[in-house]
Amino acid sequence: MKKIIFILVCILWSFTFSVGTVAPVAVKSVDKTADTKETILKLIKEIDGNPASEANIPKYDRITKFATESEEVQIFLIEDIYKFPSAKISESSRKIIQGSYMAGALRKQLETGQKVITISDGLANELKVYKILRETKFAKIEYLEKLLDVEKAGNIGQVYYDFDVMGMEIYQKSLGIPEDIEILTKVLDFPMYVDITGEKVLVMSMNFSMLGDLSTIIGFNVISNDYDKSQEILDKKAMEITKKLLKNETFKKVYNKNNYSGIMIEFVSPKNKISKEEVYKIMKNSDKDIELKEMVKQKIFEKEEIKKWGDTSGTSAATQNPEPKTPVKSEVKPVEKTKK
Repeated sequence: MKKIIFILVCILWSFTFSVGTVAPVAVKSVDKTADTKETILKLIKEIDGNPASEANIPKYDRITKFATESEEVQIFLIEDIYKFPSAKISESSRKIIQGSYMAGALRKQLETGQKVITISDGLANELKVYKILRETKFAKIEYLEKLLDVEKAGNIGQVYYDFDVMGMEIYQKSLGIPEDIEILTKVLDFPMYVDITGEKVLVMSMNFSMLGDLSTIIGFNVISNDYDKSQEILDKKAMEITKKLLKNETFKKVYNKNNYSGIMIEFVSPKNKISKEEVYKIMKNSDKDIELKEMVKQKIFEKEEIKKWGDTSGTSAATQNPEPKTPVKSEVKPVEKTKK
């Protein structure tokens, strides 16, 4: 996986962003004498005192070099907020603005030691430095001017959020997750029943959740008779469900890819008092959504824990159903990583 993902973005006056082309930037060979995370973080903090000074350009160059070479960070570049090819500004101002984006995008990753989506952090730092340069060096970049107008209107937070969501989706696309979703929806016939001890659990749907470290957990929404019982009982049932699901060789093959870090079982319950069988029939025979209670009881099994269970190979996890397949509504969403 390339450390830098280059994004071409079309901007509309309403600031609705649509992704055009995504292409990885070529990564240079790593210099063994290059800076470390610690030295780069120190440079970023040193620059904070006077971020628009030309004296800091050598530091910005080192920061950019690290960002393009290090396997320990993930950087997203967007043409209009990084290259701005049509802008008429000095080369020194260009280096400072580009370096300020890199510094902002790197800082959180270096402080936390985790790869995260930091487009918003990079852009926020870039705008801060640009405001100084437009006053002292008379720099003017049309795209950034539009973003400043949005900031004045009080809507910049939404722009930051949209960029980070876009980065997350592009990152997942670069890992082939949409293709994995398509494969699994053809193999796992949702809704489906899974036979476990004393019960047929209804697996309603599947979701893909990105964690803070950019890994992804594959989740399943299930309805069980034990929804109202203790978390300890649900955890045991979740383990049994997970083991059954992993008996499906296609699912197991997808899950074993490096970008997946675990499996999440989410116990849900219909808001209206209807049985599993009724839920199954509704989902199979119509497009009607099932309204669920807000309380979701979940258990996450990380990959290292699952490895300790031993061999889970075998036949298909699901009870075979004769009804025609209904497409699953899979979702991709960011979640905070929690250990249970």
